[in-house]
Amino acid sequence: MGGASHRWQGWKSDFPWEEDALRHIREQMPDAEPYRAWQTFTFTASTGHVREVDLFIATPGGLFLIEIKSHPGRATNNGATWLFRDERTRTLENPLHFTDQKAKEIAGQLRQAARALNVRHRIPRIEAAVFLSAPNLRCDLDDFQRARVYGRDGLTGQTKLPGIWQGLLNQPPSSEQNRVTPGLSKELDKLLHKIGIQRQHQHGKIGPYELGPRAFDTGPTWEDYLASNPALPDDQVRRVRIYLSELGATKEARESTRRAARREYLALQGISHDGIVRAEQYSDEHDAGPAVVFRHGKNWQRLDQFMAAHDGDLPIETRVEMVRQLAEAVDHAHRRHLYHRALAARCVYVELDGRYPRLRICDWQVAARPAHGTSVTATGPGSSGPGVVSLAAHIERSAGPYLAPEFGSPDAPPTQLDVFGLGALSYLILTGQPPAESRAALAQRLAAERALTPAAEGLTAVMDRLIRSATAVQPADRTESVRDFLRDLDDVEDELTAPEPVEQPDPLTAGKGTVVGSWIVERVLGKGSTARALLADKGGERQVLKVALSASAAHRLTREAATLRKLTDSRIVRLIDGPFEVAGRTVIALDRAGERTLADEIRQQGPLSIGELEKLGEDLLHAVLYLEEEKVWHRDIKPDNLALREVPRKGRRLVLFDFSLAGVPDSEIGVGTPVYLDPFLGPGNRQVYDQAAERYAVAVTLHEMASGELPSWGDGQVRQLLRRVEHAAPRCHQAVRLAQGDDQGLDGRLPRPGRDTAVHHPAHHHSG
Repeated sequence: MGGASHRWQGWKSDFPWEEDALRHIREQMPDAEPYRAWQTFTFTASTGHVREVDLFIATPGGLFLIEIKSHPGRATNNGATWLFRDERTRTLENPLHFTDQKAKEIAGQLRQAARALNVRHRIPRIEAAVFLSAPNLRCDLDDFQRARVYGRDGLTGQTKLPGIWQGLLNQPPSSEQNRVTPGLSKELDKLLHKIGIQRQHQHGKIGPYELGPRAFDTGPTWEDYLASNPALPDDQVRRVRIYLSELGATKEARESTRRAARREYLALQGISHDGIVRAEQYSDEHDAGPAVVFRHGKNWQRLDQFMAAHDGDLPIETRVEMVRQLAEAVDHAHRRHLYHRALAARCVYVELDGRYPRLRICDWQVAARPAHGTSVTATGPGSSGPGVVSLAAHIERSAGPYLAPEFGSPDAPPTQLDVFGLGALSYLILTGQPPAESRAALAQRLAAERALTPAAEGLTAVMDRLIRSATAVQPADRTESVRDFLRDLDDVEDELTAPEPVEQPDPLTAGKGTVVGSWIVERVLGKGSTARALLADKGGERQVLKVALSASAAHRLTREAATLRKLTDSRIVRLIDGPFEVAGRTVIALDRAGERTLADEIRQQGPLSIGELEKLGEDLLHAVLYLEEEKVWHRDIKPDNLALREVPRKGRRLVLFDFSLAGVPDSEIGVGTPVYLDPFLGPGNRQVYDQAAERYAVAVTLHEMASGELPSWGDGQVRQLLRRVEHAAPRCHQAVRLAQGDDQGLDGRLPRPGRDTAVHHPAHHHSG
């Protein structure tokens, strides 16, 4: 090895800016023990990767592996993607993570060499650091990305970074365990020679293609190199992926790596689509392992880096078109029975055609391409092999935030893996942000949200639905196929190209004939404390629109919709649509519960007949029993909130509506219509709304149905009513007695029609 002195060794860098950065450190390093440094060399990690080192240096403060980045201009970041803006924008992933991995790998190799050479000195932890060496650098990285990042000494005011020498290399050790002694320093040259450090050089050739001097991307079992054909200097560059096996790997492990290489090559044979990167050649001629040659563009960028650099200048129409390009490429693959299974931002390249992005999918090493009668884990056409579990070792960590929760399961349906990947990539493209920082963070988010729910400015409800439907936690709940995903994307594009909407009238002042969204108002039904109710027609079907009166009422209306969405009993009003916005008002659309309310019936006709009391009373009990099973309190049961619906060949049925109080905290015991509120709430131990309070309202309602009047306390009317109802409808009788505190024989339960009493009725519970 040549060098300036015996304390600073290595080979001259091929890059002037890197050599200048090394000189900046070398001129400050004392010519004394235990200082020593080695620059621009490679070593082979135990994984088989050939790792490149810019600077390895020993100081009293410890051992350090320094990664040099000399991009000029202003440094900012979008998550872990760094952007350097000068005359042009350059992007790279935070290099500290990879540098730290190399530091651990060389430390492991040095310790192994120390054992082999019987060196008694302990090899301390090797600290990783990044040196941003451009003289005109201005660093605006956020606090998360600044960790162990340093600039030039003397420029701290400009760079906002501590100097590489004064801020790191000239500092005392963080602990005595990290201190480098003169004895250890003198042994390092021998240890580095033992692990076989070499000058950085080209990795040779694959067929006619010469590999570049350095890998531009790396994964757990592979490295990517740009390559060119010297015989055709004007030909497009290629990307060569070399698959690596660990040193001393078992035959099975080496075969797994070889299968991954063959899978990526064979899976793409016969696939010809602009959105899928073409595999041109498979080779076993490289010493490090099998290689695959791909088409590649010199200026192609990974999708995550492209989005970080261009997020602010991509109109929504362009973003949607980017999503379509990906979906059509995956659909093309699926129609030829090829499934990617690990779609992620790092396996999509973007090429700018002018200012128009063109996307291409690569990294098919865990692809499945089953033939008839074979497993979806096949390695190639008509063959079977290990599934995604064993192949997951070839997936790079940064893909994690895009992989479906079931990725890694041998039974994971490949179609649903790709649908989830499309949804996660759509999230990145439409919002400009990755779905999560890591696979673990994605799992936490999905556990809380059950699907990716974007909250980005400019995204419409249709775009939101596209992503949520594709990224549901359970595969069975996801968009069924890529074709269905494309149909949902059609809706997004239809929305974007739709003509500007005519200004909507305020639904709070809408009268007959007013158009509210897709509905035509027939008449106003009424106005309560939460909403104004409109009877409206949509396509010949009458529905009820509830319009929130205020922002706080809008919250209650949204809560009502959430409650109704999960209720399916035919005696409960059905949610049709919403909540949605019309002229700035929150609106929900409901099925029309009936032509008139029970209160109207009682006011006009008086008490119900014995037959009607039994039949409609049973409907009410059915509805309340169903709500109890669903753990829902209505909180305002009364004749005004019960509609009479005509059911063909079955007569009239009660339907419960107005769930605006459902979901109010149980501690709020004064909410509701006073005469139907349980008078025993509050005193004693009953400080929260409970089952008995709900049943009290039921009993008062049954009293009105039977007598045409509200009950009053202490005048004997209740006992007279009980005698009347006992002869007419024992179930209604029991509910009234229960509300009066007489629960003998009921075990604290509402009577179940047809089971808890002797009276049976042909009406039965069913879902609407």
